[in-house]
Amino acid sequence: MDEKSIESQAQEIMDNFFEAMKDIEVEEDFIAPASQSYREESEGKKGDEEYKERFLKNAPHSKGDAIVANKGSWL
Repeated sequence: MDEKSIESQAQEIMDNFFEAMKDIEVEEDFIAPASQSYREESEGKKGDEEYKERFLKNAPHSKGDAIVANKGSWL
């Protein structure tokens, strides 16, 4: 498929989607209640110290229990 064909198909899909959605009403000021916004707090799982040590050892730079990296630099 060439680029023009893909663009044409994508446009057709979007047009069909917008046409199907045109009659749906949406509440503009919808706010979720706080009771639905948070999950219950729990104990969680105990960390795997051996994994953490290997992970930190493989990192180019680490400081204490954290890796030091710039976005996209550890590729």
